[in-house]
Amino acid sequence: MVEYKNVRGKTGVLLGVNARPLVGGNGKGDGIAFTLIPKEPIIAFRKFHFNENHNWIYLHKNMRVYANVDMLDNEGMGVRVHSVQGDTVSLQNLDIEARKIRLKEISSVLPYFPEITGLFTAEAHYIQTEKDLQLSAEVAIDELTYERQRIGDITLGATWLPGEKGKQYINAYLNHEQVEIMVADGKLIPTHTGKDSLEINTTLEHFPLRVANVFIPNQIVTLAGDMDGDIHITGSTQQPLINGELILDSVNVLSRQYGANFLLDNRPIGLKNNRLVFDKFAIYTTGKNPFTINGYVDFRDMSRPMANLDMQAQNYTLLNAKRTRESLVYGKVLADIKATVKGPLDGLNMRGNIDLLGSTDVSYVLTDSPLTVQDRLGSLVTFTSFSDTTTVVQQEVPTVSLGGLDMIMMVHIDPSVRLKVDLDASSDDRVELEGGGDLSLKYTPQGDMTLTGRYTLTGGLMKYALPVIAAKEFAIENGSYVEWTGNLMDPLLNFKATDRIRASVSEGENGGTRMVNFDVSIIVKNRLDNLSFAFDVSAPEDATIQNELTAMGAEERGKQALYIMVAKTYLGTGPIGGGGGGLGSLNMGAALNSVLSSQINALMGNLKNASVSVGIEDHNTTDTGGKRTDYSFRYSQRFFNNRFQIVIGGKVSTGENATNDAESFIDNISLEYRLDRTGTRYVRLFYDKNYESVLEGEITETGVGLILRKKLDKLGELFIFKKKK
Repeated sequence: MVEYKNVRGKTGVLLGVNARPLVGGNGKGDGIAFTLIPKEPIIAFRKFHFNENHNWIYLHKNMRVYANVDMLDNEGMGVRVHSVQGDTVSLQNLDIEARKIRLKEISSVLPYFPEITGLFTAEAHYIQTEKDLQLSAEVAIDELTYERQRIGDITLGATWLPGEKGKQYINAYLNHEQVEIMVADGKLIPTHTGKDSLEINTTLEHFPLRVANVFIPNQIVTLAGDMDGDIHITGSTQQPLINGELILDSVNVLSRQYGANFLLDNRPIGLKNNRLVFDKFAIYTTGKNPFTINGYVDFRDMSRPMANLDMQAQNYTLLNAKRTRESLVYGKVLADIKATVKGPLDGLNMRGNIDLLGSTDVSYVLTDSPLTVQDRLGSLVTFTSFSDTTTVVQQEVPTVSLGGLDMIMMVHIDPSVRLKVDLDASSDDRVELEGGGDLSLKYTPQGDMTLTGRYTLTGGLMKYALPVIAAKEFAIENGSYVEWTGNLMDPLLNFKATDRIRASVSEGENGGTRMVNFDVSIIVKNRLDNLSFAFDVSAPEDATIQNELTAMGAEERGKQALYIMVAKTYLGTGPIGGGGGGLGSLNMGAALNSVLSSQINALMGNLKNASVSVGIEDHNTTDTGGKRTDYSFRYSQRFFNNRFQIVIGGKVSTGENATNDAESFIDNISLEYRLDRTGTRYVRLFYDKNYESVLEGEITETGVGLILRKKLDKLGELFIFKKKK
């Protein structure tokens, strides 16, 4: 008798066996009879009972088994073992059945066991005659789930038959949702050399690959589609030969977080003498150009399978996805890929090149940004209950090796590639980088990934919002860069983003003001884990103000930059509240105009591939005593995969002596077209009217230009048009 109770005193197991010998008519023992006890046994905290006279097992001395056991609970779950009565031909005819076993109750009591639910039923039938032997079994699980993800109804059956001269035959099948998806027939044939030979034929019919999704952690990728095919295994058991083909029927691999959807080729993949052969096997995304794989995976040495694959793609659409709530990456990525994969499967070597093409325009959502300044007060004070065992320190996730993969990939980025980073989920704060570079991506067999190289910026913008300042767009200066020296997630940042703002400057004790153009900059330096973030300001068109700013310290210039962004007023070097500057010269009208224009820009700032900005500026005409308000606007839009850009700007004036005509409404137009996909040649048409020239007054510029961008080690390389032999 076995009895188990948990800490609460509840009985989990109560089961025993009563054995006694049986004596035949000759007075000698013919076998042993077994009876299960007690009348109501307990297994896995469930109470069972035996049907009347259905609780005995008899083992005869000739090793034949006779039984009649029905151990069931009130819901019909339990075990049945029966000998077929009235069978005079068979030496042994036995049925064994496990009925309606709830897998949830079993997985809940087993430590470290995954959560599995479903209704398990198994049947086995054993028949033995003087000449033949047959064993068949069938296992069925209804509504099978794994970690709360549904797999469906599964049925697996097999029949084993021994034949003459030691031959053995087997037949098996697999059903999913009452549909047969796999059939296998085989035989094992002994030979005089002592090496048994195999003959196995397996057929796959619409085998659903979505079943594998439940075993993929965190649903990083999901599979869809079916797999068909025929597999033939022949030869000896020590060195079997595998031939046949596999056909992928509408198979695609989807990653929702990264917006990637890959459609696999429907052409057969051949299996020839233990080689999985890829003959221009194509993988498509949303574009027409495929990613092709040529080569083979060799299984002739089962202990050390080898691969020799060549992978190529031209103008391949790696990504073309719209933004969703689940997206971590969205936009468009196009690339040229050329790589080789060679070596054993447990130690592959991958070498090649990846060229990101100029039509790439991709955004990455940064879930935890070091640049975000909103809602920092919530982390100043944190209350923790040390008695709460659910509050634990998050452990560092160890690196995981991808089967000993050794990868070195050279990554070239065309100068016109646009990479964007959303600093928050709402895209109100973001950084758009435009530039190129050459990087080296390495992955070691130990699971370490490193990136080396510099991404040099030729342009871009940074849209940033402070708690008291609406989002503003700062243009990133040419020559800024992002550099990696190892850690992929901790690059070195060194860039400066500038926005031109017109602000009022006090003329002195007479109380007059004038307007000056200021360049307000955001300077970002150092690595992400120790980021340096500062504001700066300059006045390149006004020597007097620039001298004052140069004499200030970096901290004071940062304060001036914030005043200019908030109120469009330069406070100067005078004392606070004094006549020569400070808060006493604060222009409230300019401050209100700044708030109004910031709110308008915030409402219009999230257009796809477009930028709209509005400005409001007041003027006091001292000679006539009148006032004038200028409303300026600027609109830019990119078309045709960012190859064509149009910029339109102008202004409208109201008040006394205000003049509005077609020339003043639109005072600058720029049309720019990229001639090549790498972003090295541009054609630009422009019309620009400048009202702020001190010497000549109004200046209008109209023209056409050809822009060339090229990296040079020496000036002479600019004039080399023919390749050397």
